[in-house]
Amino acid sequence: MAVRGPSLSVRIREFKDSDYDSLAEILNAIYPDHRTDVEDLREDDKRFDKERYVRKRYVAVDDTSDQVIAFGVYSHIPGMFDPQRFRVDIFVHPFWWRRGVGTRLWHRILEDLRDLKATVVLAVARESLPNGLEFLRKLESLAS
Repeated sequence: MAVRGPSLSVRIREFKDSDYDSLAEILNAIYPDHRTDVEDLREDDKRFDKERYVRKRYVAVDDTSDQVIAFGVYSHIPGMFDPQRFRVDIFVHPFWWRRGVGTRLWHRILEDLRDLKATVVLAVARESLPNGLEFLRKLESLAS
């Protein structure tokens, strides 16, 4: 695995309300043609039916700078609901790609999904993103 810069010390923690700015920044760095802002993210969370469905986010924090550098989320899929079917999305700021951050988030999320007795886990990647499909293949092998 290619590693840039000094060794990386990252901690994974649950998402906090104060993390919305970092989420918007990470998404905008990954998808510059599809900008989002904190208000959009908050509104999406408000619309998500938390009474019927599960959604949980984790963030990866660089211990050196205390900066949120990635986040992962798992949730039920309301349009094709099954209590044991979940979607997983992992977003790593491009500067931090290929350093194991997404894999750390995946492992944390997988712990929860095992506790929830998930039988189906869907993950997607845009083909236009470098490393996206490669990362999905890696996740598939890690889930086995």
